Amino acid sequence: MASTNTLSKHSLSGVDITLADLLSLRYVARQLKIKHAPRVSTKLIGETHSTFKGRGLEFDEVRIYQPGDDIRTMDWRVTAKTGIAHTKLYHEERERPVFIVTDFSQSMLFGTRVAYKAVKAAELAALIAWTSILSHDRVGGIVFSDERIVELPPRGRKHGVLRFLRTLVDIYNKESKTLDKYSLPLSLKRLSHLSRPGSLIFIISDFYQHDASLERSLAQLRKHNEVFALQITDPLELEPPTANRYAISDGNKLGELDTRDKHFRDSYQQYFSEKHEKITKFLQQQNIPLWKFVTNEDMLTKLNLYLRKF
Repeated sequence: MASTNTLSKHSLSGVDITLADLLSLRYVARQLKIKHAPRVSTKLIGETHSTFKGRGLEFDEVRIYQPGDDIRTMDWRVTAKTGIAHTKLYHEERERPVFIVTDFSQSMLFGTRVAYKAVKAAELAALIAWTSILSHDRVGGIVFSDERIVELPPRGRKHGVLRFLRTLVDIYNKESKTLDKYSLPLSLKRLSHLSRPGSLIFIISDFYQHDASLERSLAQLRKHNEVFALQITDPLELEPPTANRYAISDGNKLGELDTRDKHFRDSYQQYFSEKHEKITKFLQQQNIPLWKFVTNEDMLTKLNLYLRKF
């Protein structure tokens, strides 16, 4: 495992996302460890080294039937045409589609420690994209803000990851008027049409847009794909600050957060606890792994630990 110092020096700044920053993360991705499936070699599949579990089979070639071949793979059309028994050969699909959903909605443009949640989301998205390409998979996904959404069909090699990274930078840096036109539930609904069965899906969000529509989309995606939920929170969302008066801003207006009142602190704590408990319970019911990140943590090292387990 890469050392914390090696990983941390490539972390993004707190409020900005640049293409140069995301490109530099490819060096870190080479050090991330992914649990590999065992090597497989059979008459049907052929020898290949799988990175992610659950790959499909794709057609390779047709050859003359040999004793011991599985009769279920007989190519009856070629057999009838030539008068000689032929069988189909398959190999394990090498380039699995990986979809990365990245949430840049208004609630993600928040941060009190180290970085905005959206900046950390971009960091995680870039690392997963680089790791996928290095594992010979194809990268695509959906990147959205409140007023814009971009769908990216999966592509292989560097073409796929560079297009994805440019989209992250473009959408994050585009000024938002907070039109609330797009949302996580809508993005996942569109992803269900963009993805195909057997895909690997990473959803990076705070999951604060949790509603019945989100649950339906997650459940539908989980039926035919391998889905992982990466939740990003700020320390202030986990526990209110000590009793005092704090200046806050949304980038346009100034306000004040007064935590001196115990009733307010209790209500504050309950509000966020209920949000987190609700999404955690639903994901557990759907057997969707939940990977939790906090903005003041070493996210790169933590991502490495999660990747090694799945």
